[in-house]
Amino acid sequence: MSHRRRAWTGAPAARQARVVPRPVALEIAVQDVAGALTASGAVDEAALAALADAAGGADLTFHRAFDVVADRGQALADLRQADVRRVLTSGGAPCAADGLAELRRLAPLATGLGVELMAGGGVRPGDVAALVAAGVDAVHLSARRAVAEAAGPGGGPAGYDVTDADVVAAAASAVTSAAARSPHRPPAGTPSPR
Repeated sequence: MSHRRRAWTGAPAARQARVVPRPVALEIAVQDVAGALTASGAVDEAALAALADAAGGADLTFHRAFDVVADRGQALADLRQADVRRVLTSGGAPCAADGLAELRRLAPLATGLGVELMAGGGVRPGDVAALVAAGVDAVHLSARRAVAEAAGPGGGPAGYDVTDADVVAAAASAVTSAAARSPHRPPAGTPSPR
């Protein structure tokens, strides 16, 4: 199991020890994203089955560990078998805008399997049109900006991040515009048929 986009691998006994109680699994699998790979870099189906069981039917999202598997087409099929609803991916590139060719290749495979393809990794509002044109179902981006302030009375690092309403508005506008021009896919964010 992984938290905050870091894949883990390990022996079956180590993986079993990392399966957590249902409320924690739900937080990891739903609020963040989860993923598990074998030592050879394939989807860890046993670990995903444990996560799915712990999540109690909640939608599962596989994180960007997907970007490092050797065979993404097979990984999509494995994830569908594990009842994963969506995959967060940059198409194997450092950022999604650089992975357009792979996202374009994966989109029809994901659609055929009923897995939502969500582009993520360095996404900016200006990238949305190309990502939707590549066939992704959804985009994931950080709509934040840094606020520089002195550290508080307790110390710690100065500054913090806040949601930037202008970035949110630009991203929403870009999704709406791109989806209207994309005849082959439902609008980004539309749930996949299950």
